[in-house]
Amino acid sequence: MKTISNRVLASCVAVLAGLQISALGQTLIHRYSFTSDASDSVGGAHGTPMNGVTFVDGQAVLDNPLGYDSSNPDGKYIDLPDGIMGTRESITFEIWLTPTIGDQWARIIDFGDNTGKYLFLATGNYTIGPEAQGIAPGVSGNWLRSRNTLMDGLENHIVLTINGPNKLAKIYLNGELVEVKYDFTNTPALLGLTTNNYLGRSQWGGDDYLVGMINEFRIYDGALDQLRVKANYLAGPDAAPPTPNVTNIEFRINFPFYVGFSRPVGLYAYAEGLTDPVDISDSPAVTYTVEDPTVLQISSAGIATGLKAGTTKITATYGSLSVSQTVQVLDQSAVLRHRYSFTTDASDSVSGMHGYAFGNVQFVGGQVVLDGSEGTFVDLPPNLIAPTNIPHSAVTFEAWVSLSPQNGAWTRILDFGNTVGGNGSKCIFLSPNTEASGGVCRLAVSDATPGWRAEDQVSAQNLLGQTNVHVVVVYNPNPNRGILALYINGELAGQNRTFKPLDTLNNVYSYLGRSTYTADAYLNGAINEFRIWSGELTPFQVAINSAVGPDAIGPSDPGTLQRVRLVVTTSMIKGAIQNAKVYADFSAVTNVNVTRELGTVYQSSNPLVVTVDTNGVITAVGPGTATVTATYGTMSDSKTITVTVAETRLKHRWSFNETSGDTVADSVGGKHGTLMNGAYFTGTGEAVMNGGYVELPGGLITNCNQVTIETWVTVSSTEMNSSDARLFVFGGSHGQNEIGLTARSGDNNVLVRTFGLPNITVVRGGHIAIDKKVHVVAIFNEAANMVQLYIDGALENYANATFSLASLSNAISRLAGNISGDVFTYCSFDEFRIYEGALTPYQIAVSKAAGPDNPILDPGVPQSVTLKVDKIMMPGMRRLAHVIANYAQVSNVRLRSDMEEVVLSSSNPNVVRVASGGWLEAVAPGTAEINVNVKGRTDTETVMVVEKQVAILHRYSFTEDASDSIGAQDGLLGGAPTISDGKVLLLGDANNKAGGYIELPPGLVSCLDAVTFEMWVDLGVQGNWARVFDFGDHTLGGSQNGISYIFLTRPWAATPTRLVLSDGVASASEVVLDAPFSLEGFVGQVVAVLDPPNNQMRLYTNGALAATGTMNNKRLSGVRDVKCWIGRSLYAADAGLYGSIDEFRIYAGALSPADIAANYAAGPNVVRASLLPVARPILSVKAVGNNIQLAWPEWAGDFTLESTPSLPASTWTVVSGTRITNDSIITITLPITGTQQYYRLRK
Repeated sequence: MKTISNRVLASCVAVLAGLQISALGQTLIHRYSFTSDASDSVGGAHGTPMNGVTFVDGQAVLDNPLGYDSSNPDGKYIDLPDGIMGTRESITFEIWLTPTIGDQWARIIDFGDNTGKYLFLATGNYTIGPEAQGIAPGVSGNWLRSRNTLMDGLENHIVLTINGPNKLAKIYLNGELVEVKYDFTNTPALLGLTTNNYLGRSQWGGDDYLVGMINEFRIYDGALDQLRVKANYLAGPDAAPPTPNVTNIEFRINFPFYVGFSRPVGLYAYAEGLTDPVDISDSPAVTYTVEDPTVLQISSAGIATGLKAGTTKITATYGSLSVSQTVQVLDQSAVLRHRYSFTTDASDSVSGMHGYAFGNVQFVGGQVVLDGSEGTFVDLPPNLIAPTNIPHSAVTFEAWVSLSPQNGAWTRILDFGNTVGGNGSKCIFLSPNTEASGGVCRLAVSDATPGWRAEDQVSAQNLLGQTNVHVVVVYNPNPNRGILALYINGELAGQNRTFKPLDTLNNVYSYLGRSTYTADAYLNGAINEFRIWSGELTPFQVAINSAVGPDAIGPSDPGTLQRVRLVVTTSMIKGAIQNAKVYADFSAVTNVNVTRELGTVYQSSNPLVVTVDTNGVITAVGPGTATVTATYGTMSDSKTITVTVAETRLKHRWSFNETSGDTVADSVGGKHGTLMNGAYFTGTGEAVMNGGYVELPGGLITNCNQVTIETWVTVSSTEMNSSDARLFVFGGSHGQNEIGLTARSGDNNVLVRTFGLPNITVVRGGHIAIDKKVHVVAIFNEAANMVQLYIDGALENYANATFSLASLSNAISRLAGNISGDVFTYCSFDEFRIYEGALTPYQIAVSKAAGPDNPILDPGVPQSVTLKVDKIMMPGMRRLAHVIANYAQVSNVRLRSDMEEVVLSSSNPNVVRVASGGWLEAVAPGTAEINVNVKGRTDTETVMVVEKQVAILHRYSFTEDASDSIGAQDGLLGGAPTISDGKVLLLGDANNKAGGYIELPPGLVSCLDAVTFEMWVDLGVQGNWARVFDFGDHTLGGSQNGISYIFLTRPWAATPTRLVLSDGVASASEVVLDAPFSLEGFVGQVVAVLDPPNNQMRLYTNGALAATGTMNNKRLSGVRDVKCWIGRSLYAADAGLYGSIDEFRIYAGALSPADIAANYAAGPNVVRASLLPVARPILSVKAVGNNIQLAWPEWAGDFTLESTPSLPASTWTVVSGTRITNDSIITITLPITGTQQYYRLRK
């Protein structure tokens, strides 16, 4: 094959005299300039200003209260006529907007009929810029989101273009292209004529009205190109749309094209008045010709697609301007370099690069069989993926594998790289399981030594227990692609960006079944076929190969499409989720998986019953029936789905109340158990397992697709640290067919696992608290594709995965013993229950409060409820409300407002609104009555919203518990901490990762502009990465790793103290501040300040600055503070904190150095009055004729207006006058006297 060097190709330029070209298919059809009304000067489709919209200086003023949502009918917006979009395939919206940015869902435009049919453009927020979505009735939605944020309080030029024929949508901001989506399929034509066409209002009642001023709004028939967008931006809102005067055009092509892949062709125009050239690749005014159309084709949108390897000349014409260039197309998609079919050995039938078998390798039936024993693997020659062997600088690995359910941790299907000091180095690997017989499937590439320091990763459900599964790894780091992708059975399972060049890997070793990390396990399974391709297989070719199987190479052309088949489960339970599968039959190949990424379009006939997204994920929303249709190419298939509501019932209950004998009675289902191996009853309602276990009957969970296990248990300090131990287990074969829970794995974590269904792991960092009674709930919800773990009422982790409980034999059911009968959990059971169905968070809270002796799921109407809210909030703050409910049979039930049964309302949404998910959101200064309704019982509290200020929000003093004495965000004691003398003692270490910690409610910091953490601590010797606090989120399922967080830690001895903020999924998203002092052995005050407005983070000790650093312009809103922990890490592998905490505080804003020093002097038992949040109304004054008018908010009506002629003043005089209240503002009008006066409000 001919190759080219990776150098810049010369660009070709055509230069002519100035040329004006009319925009083809880009006709201005509506223009609103808002000089004095909402009239349309072009199309006559005049708008209607609603609820007092005013027009000032040629702008429509939408001065809605910040946070005022669209459920309120009196918000200010502009209503445009019905059918204003028509049924166009392509359209452009252009607007000049000066916004006040609040809720990310505030609508700029929203054209539709209801919440099931719309096309909108929203403002976004500080982390997500303008975003658009389109959805037609029953059709999956298309999202387009920009990360370039709007300028708050300044005029922004925003353009949204939709090109239907090319399935292309773009967002431009201030003349620059900021986001593109290439598969945007929803158009005005698909939506049909719409009746609710709003500027500044949403179809959804919970979304905010727009706050800001609109200078100009335009609609075009057709999609504007970037040249027109740029010209309009420079001309401004008051000028008629100009026709750009183009002077020359040029191709900017410094890259080859590739067979099977598409990208913009790269045509740029120079025009008068523009300092830089503009990409006009997709301009309808451009026509393209290709000298050899069998090599390359270019669509009308300027998208070039390689068809076969070769060279050809391409020409672009723009009016009388034209430019040509010769381009090269490489056969990126398919050069098979190596093929190992393992008929009798590891020979390479393509290139002769034969491998060698080591250890107990066997070749059976065209497979290489590996038994997982030490030293059993296949060693292929080195440098198979060296650039000299991979001319495209991109590689695809393809294999068919069968894996035993039982595998050690971090096994490998493939690992190509080097080993340095026992660690993998500069390598790429695919691990089917990151945990022993569980975890997730992990694909990773690294250009570092050791490799784990700089990995780009892709994760998917582990592959254990699967037979002849087709796996494909695509690694294309070339600048025009930058992709790392994993396909499973022909379908994209996950992908990530990577630009680590192939030549930075060091392919000293090429292992199958072995890791370059010497501590990792060897593979227990078989490989049917292994291939290495130079270049990137196309997604379609991957699907074809998967359908053809391992014994033949799939054709590049599968023939004509003959049939499409949609495969779904036609019965679903409300809340359940399933993944549709779509297969296409062609004349040459059948059963080609076209579910994702290959153009399949999904529709639901009734989104109130089921919804379906662009990837075929179906969610059961409500009871009823709906038809789901999948369309691929010219063919479709439909299935009708029925959704029902499932009831949860207690099926079995063992209470261990016996005083003698060995029979354990099931008081509900009659399935009595037997004490074995010396297990015994205490006579006080418990059974002790010191090497013994409880044998329960088989078949307890047979024929169930939703099962909840609930227990109250005390794990003994003599409990063995073993991943083979089980607290409970149901199945037929250890590690191969079972579901169960391990209280203390080999990594000192809690594991909820399924084996053979397939294998699924839910890991909780840290074992169950030792020698303390713990409430444990494990939910196996096949209908919702979810496995969940709750400990003491808190959701610890969960996994989204497809599994079948029908695959479980359940011949054996045991408590405290595994199926093999050789490893036991040392513990005492108080209560053990099995429910048919999935308990809800509300039911778990009720059951936990009722305790082991009182099985209650539905306690009826509460006798009383007590609402707890943060009584003082600041604009932008979001907090959950908390409720203590008392029922006839159970009391002190702790509920949260994110539970479906807890319903909040606000008397004044202009001050505090109830946002989706049960969040209270402070909007503007004032007061609001917050009402809670729990099944008909209510309570009310008053919330005051004050101006933003530096003030304490939450204080935890640990006098008796982890209650919040300032706000309402009480913490829960997790693990086994103790409280004494006003301090909480946490005894964590490298093994006891969650032995003692405090769990605070979510969302405490991400809504703040800046935050200060202050604490008084007495810390002992610490394990690596022990956390003082860690606020953020972690990955799901089998690998609990932090993904977005703020934490303070002692990493290791050489780096004694580190403050970290991450707003992404990789370490590259972190900002780090290292301090010279050591947390290990530290006693005193520690303060961490994160101050985004000043782009600074600081650490203080005992009142003095210890370190300062930049935040790299990151904001707190980028942190997903779902978990807020003191003394525990979001990473399962990190140590727990050892030491005591006297006081822990969270402040809104950045404390000053003087405040920090004063706090240190005052000590942990004193909160200085100057740092308490207080109402500070703003007093304004303006001249009105010969008078002045003073104004302040109505909520501050109990403040007194005073004046003095000079400052400083020894006395202030009360101002008399008539107070007039209008639109929540109090005013007093006073005559101008000619003498100087100062005014203040005092309370």
